[in-house]
Amino acid sequence: MSYDNRHNDPQYVPPQQLTPGGPMHGGFTFTEHIDPTMITTAVLQEVLNERRNQDEKWGEQNHPIHWPLDGDEGRAAYQAHADTWKLINAARVKWANERGAAPDRNCSWDGIAFEELYEAFAESDPAKIRAEAIQAAAVLVNMIECIDRGAR
Repeated sequence: MSYDNRHNDPQYVPPQQLTPGGPMHGGFTFTEHIDPTMITTAVLQEVLNERRNQDEKWGEQNHPIHWPLDGDEGRAAYQAHADTWKLINAARVKWANERGAAPDRNCSWDGIAFEELYEAFAESDPAKIRAEAIQAAAVLVNMIECIDRGAR
């Protein structure tokens, strides 16, 4: 979706349906019940806008996925970090579940995001790196949506 054509998008929430304060979405609160996919679309539009800002500031970026000198040792270190966060997350979930936490309150975004990101960097196959990066990006978008819902 082009930024200039956002008003033609049926998922676009016009500013007049938003009010300042409270649970945030780009600094605004939804004044009526909004379909969750509309929130996701708005968050992804913000991500797209930030990507455009990055390109304007830095130009096209084509960094290597891994530091070239790290090789297998670097990926092994990332895997160790991912494994550590899996253990941390499992312990958090167990602790919270023992205390009756709701399923959406038994872990935290930091652990989920770190686990997914480290899993991406632990891979060497570009297709697996991409799949893990998509998962990490989705977790971060979900975290933003949580903030926007005021549920953090």
